[in-house]
Amino acid sequence: MPQIVLNTSENIQYYIVPVFEDENIQTKIKSIANIIDFSNWPLLDDFKGSTKEYLLSASANAKIYFVGLGKRQAPALVGKVLRSFFYNHRSKLKGNVAICLQHDDFKGFESDIANGIFLGNYRLGKQKTAALPNHDWFASDAKLVFLSENTAINLLEHGKELADTQIKIMTLVDAPANYKTPKMLADSIAAMGQESGFKVSI
Repeated sequence: MPQIVLNTSENIQYYIVPVFEDENIQTKIKSIANIIDFSNWPLLDDFKGSTKEYLLSASANAKIYFVGLGKRQAPALVGKVLRSFFYNHRSKLKGNVAICLQHDDFKGFESDIANGIFLGNYRLGKQKTAALPNHDWFASDAKLVFLSENTAINLLEHGKELADTQIKIMTLVDAPANYKTPKMLADSIAAMGQESGFKVSI
């Protein structure tokens, strides 16, 4: 599972730049251009930042994804967009990923951002026998770096821990009935309680 890290630009293979729909996108990106080593400004001419609009560029040493968030600046919606992005790119991301947050005001979004990213680890129909891709970023020991001077790592970790719990619950809910035997449910609940430090009586 990727490890959350704050403010390091060493050995980054991918930069993810979440962008709200705005007429001043280029002005905002220019504030972090030196961080992500971006200079291909004509590429942004037609990029609006619409919800789930993706734009791929590259620097000398890394790929850069601009991810449109839409107009509504709501933490939960930002989390949903990033969940979709990481779910759909999990087999393409091969290395350390940096999330750039310094170009806009993401204060109060931290937990939802981390939550959305790690919820991207949940596969619908995971009980099915379909072949899995050869590479899965969520199964790697990559670093997930957040580039922001105002982000608290405890809020990011909280979002990740919440995603871990949500995925456990979704796994139980989506599992077929013949898998969810009384013993299996009891064992799962007991294990969750032990991991969380709670006493469980069944």
